[in-house]
Amino acid sequence: MVRLSKSLRMALMARVIFSSRMAGRTKYCTPRIKSFVIPLSNFSVDTTTSFPVSFFELLGVVGSMKGMTSNTVASECVLKMVEGGEISLINASEPQQLAPFAAHFVSNLDQFQACNFANFAATGEDSPLQRAEWIKFLGAFANLEKRANQVYKAVKDNYLCLIKVPEAKEKAFKPIVAWMEYQNGIWSFTKELYKLKKMQEEKMWTPPLTRLHTISPTLMILKICMLSYVQWMLQ
Repeated sequence: MVRLSKSLRMALMARVIFSSRMAGRTKYCTPRIKSFVIPLSNFSVDTTTSFPVSFFELLGVVGSMKGMTSNTVASECVLKMVEGGEISLINASEPQQLAPFAAHFVSNLDQFQACNFANFAATGEDSPLQRAEWIKFLGAFANLEKRANQVYKAVKDNYLCLIKVPEAKEKAFKPIVAWMEYQNGIWSFTKELYKLKKMQEEKMWTPPLTRLHTISPTLMILKICMLSYVQWMLQ
């Protein structure tokens, strides 16, 4: 995936801020400019593409999220809101279900773009902090730029502190960490650049990128244990 340049990220943010100021007088919907009235009264999210709904929780606006396209999210709070009817599951392939929302946030930039679609392009970043900085983009829609800057600074300071922890360890042996996914009976080591970057920055070791066909997760646990033992023997 192509990494977004800093200038492009700033252009996206500036476009939202500019158009939001004009939205009260004129409604824009062109390939280059869209207008939104901020703060958004409500919004929906395309959660089929691993959208970080936690950003909305950190901004304190998850209560305005009224729709999402799947329940594949890690937030227990959001899942409870779905169960309680506060958030509706919507079909992304049916435009009439998306139209009522003031904004519909999407990460798939290649799909058809309705006037209320807002492109969230954080997945184009290959660094954890670059992805985290996109909370500033979402903050503009809620008129919470100051809050977004505070959250990002806290995340950045904490992250930079944590990546220094392995350097302070005196022990030569470090545990092996595997960032993996399990789908359709297949274990796969992650290939996403931002995840590999995170593991590299935190001085973790990851096995080579391979695919393993397994019958049970137990086999994968045994393999990781064997790799840990081999690394220990090599110390």
